[in-house]
Amino acid sequence: MTTSELLQASGTIFCDGAIRGSGAHIYHPSAKRSIIVTAAHVLYDSRAEKAFIKCWYRANNARFTALPFAQVSGQINTVDHQDAVQRSENDLVFVALSRKLSSPQIHLSTTPIVFSKGPKATSLNLVGYHAATERMQIATHCKTLVTPYFYNQKLVLHNCPTGPGASGGPLIDLHTQTLVAVHGGTLLIEHRAGGKTQPWTELQIHQGRAIDRQVHTQLDDFIAQLP
Repeated sequence: MTTSELLQASGTIFCDGAIRGSGAHIYHPSAKRSIIVTAAHVLYDSRAEKAFIKCWYRANNARFTALPFAQVSGQINTVDHQDAVQRSENDLVFVALSRKLSSPQIHLSTTPIVFSKGPKATSLNLVGYHAATERMQIATHCKTLVTPYFYNQKLVLHNCPTGPGASGGPLIDLHTQTLVAVHGGTLLIEHRAGGKTQPWTELQIHQGRAIDRQVHTQLDDFIAQLP
């Protein structure tokens, strides 16, 4: 996809009077409505401890493109007994809009991402809302990361620049031009760098929910039950 197409295929999630995060317009062969993928926590009001009441999707953050949500895949509840890793594993949701968009669509990856470091790391783009410019921007020249202190096959660790409003944005594999993960935020990983005798230290690292078979099944089931 070109830079312009990638920006048009991404947008902001606007809920209850403010931009809450980012999302992507994705492709599915049988979808009668436009489908958006984003991070589940983007739709959750942590202060009120409940889902936002009214949400819209704005393609490329353009106000005139705003379409209301028609249906969401599952109940939004991000404050429960789960720890941070479990919440990250479940931090993905699909949204059916009220009608079809004319903007480009991004294909979900059908190949599991390979977790490698160094030259073999996957090159990525992260498309997300940039609060300082109030526009969608593409973070380029970033890669997947591998650390000896943490591994989870459902999460993609990465070093893409992020900021307020980027949550829910698509992580794009530069080689395949497919969506390989949905950016969720930052994990704090405690570890002992020098062995058991050393004090605990914290590692902050960006993560996104990987697109795997479970996610594809979730999407298929969601579309199948849409009216």
